[in-house]
Amino acid sequence: MTESKPHPSTLGVNGVSYTVTHEQQTQGLSDSALGGNSHGIQSLVTDDKALISVNLVISTGGSARSYDASVLSVFAAGSAVGISPVGGIVMPGHLKANARIEGFLSFVVPRKGGRFALGARGSSREVPLLQVDQAPAGAGIHQHRSATLTTPTPQPPRGSSSP
Repeated sequence: MTESKPHPSTLGVNGVSYTVTHEQQTQGLSDSALGGNSHGIQSLVTDDKALISVNLVISTGGSARSYDASVLSVFAAGSAVGISPVGGIVMPGHLKANARIEGFLSFVVPRKGGRFALGARGSSREVPLLQVDQAPAGAGIHQHRSATLTTPTPQPPRGSSSP
């Protein structure tokens, strides 16, 4: 009996399969796109970075299993350092035998024209993802508006004439 090869878009971790069904890059926002008001915006993805959304199907085989998509990371080509998800709609849980759920995870990556892959702790396999674009020149630079303070010119009191 021959062992079947895993699907090229699937990572197997602890008896749970994570299959990539779609991935998409969303560019970050520039400071000027926000009218210069980028301070204090939670989870802001600036224009020198990209948000990669990865749609997944999480499934089990013939036995019930617990899953936790936080074991997944994206890796830049040639890098051993993974980038953890920053968001998504896949909470850890438990699936019955032969069950599946769908969801997505989001990762923030540098916009340096690199190719990325999805990997997992406990798995030597990677699923190739997309290649992000190159950020434009000057991306990621926060432009402060200079507020020039002027000293008001003293005005003569009302009803008096100037010399």
